[in-house]
Amino acid sequence: MDTRVLLISDTVYDANGVSRFIQDMAAQARVTAAPFSVLSASPLAESAPESNIRNFRPYWSIRMPFYKEQYLPIVIPWVRIWRHIRTVDPDAIHISTPGPLGLFALFCAIRMGIPVAGTYHTDFPAYMRKQIDTLFAEKMTRIFMRFFYRRMQRVLSRSQRYMELLENQLQMEHTQLQFLAPGTDTQKFNPAHRDPGIWKRLDVRDDSFKILYVGRLSVEKNFLFVVELFEELQHASLLPISLIVVGEGALAEAVSRKRNSHIHLLGLQQGEALSKLYASSDLMLFASVTETLGQVVMEAQASGVPCIVSDRGGVTDIVVSDETGYCIAIENRQEWLESAMRLIGDDALRNKMGARAFIQMQSRAISTTFEAFLKVHSTL
Repeated sequence: MDTRVLLISDTVYDANGVSRFIQDMAAQARVTAAPFSVLSASPLAESAPESNIRNFRPYWSIRMPFYKEQYLPIVIPWVRIWRHIRTVDPDAIHISTPGPLGLFALFCAIRMGIPVAGTYHTDFPAYMRKQIDTLFAEKMTRIFMRFFYRRMQRVLSRSQRYMELLENQLQMEHTQLQFLAPGTDTQKFNPAHRDPGIWKRLDVRDDSFKILYVGRLSVEKNFLFVVELFEELQHASLLPISLIVVGEGALAEAVSRKRNSHIHLLGLQQGEALSKLYASSDLMLFASVTETLGQVVMEAQASGVPCIVSDRGGVTDIVVSDETGYCIAIENRQEWLESAMRLIGDDALRNKMGARAFIQMQSRAISTTFEAFLKVHSTL
């Protein structure tokens, strides 16, 4: 008998890596007819939701502090959610986000005697350290995360790097942790979507070298580091280069004030447009040091694009330095500059790295991740 899994998350329709992961998992369940469904409480619900995603609009939600692009449901229809869980009667509950909805889901699972697992998607203690720069805020956030995740039978990490962090900093038992090999939609993100004509439609120079950034335009993502590095590359490169920025965030206004005509702030992009932007770019820069995985880096590599990333966090599980890109310490700005210049000036090297990135990602299809995910819950 197949294990019925109910995944509960307050971020399903937001524009972030966790939402895309959950949407991909739900799509796999529909394709395979697996007994997997999603429960959410978001004000962003689509008018025509998918058959295995149920959203309960919150009565009151706010923009998450320090993460304005994300909604945080505060007052949700508790009774209706309780009844829905009862109706689904899952064999296991999986909690993806540690907000009010996640806490309520944990309460429901314990009261109903349902095994519960979770994924450590976001390193909130590290976010607090970057945003507030006080040990107290980081410590209090870590205490809460420890309280939340230690009450689960199994906690999944999509990064080998974070397995050690969960064991040491959150004081979790080794037997409680499990690695879930990361995956992405390798059909949606694929070099086949390359469309050079997209640049003319976006008023980007056809003959320029396209550097891509995808993600929140925020402090914890080190977005300004990417912008400043791009400006240095502009002065150093003999070729015209363009910075393609996909995403939104608090730092968008600061960058737009620079009035650099070669920086293109495209805002949120989804669907076919996003696939084409990935596949049509030449190089990705991603300088975040707080990533538990780096979903956008996987999407870029699946699209055949080499990536230069920081040498900290989950991104180092994805990028093989000197083969599919470079992993460089954020403090070593000169090495970032030299590595980017090397790839700008050497088409053969860049294409070789991009091809290796594409090949590597073919073994990380979302279908493989979904099978492993269900297997974990069947053992609960």
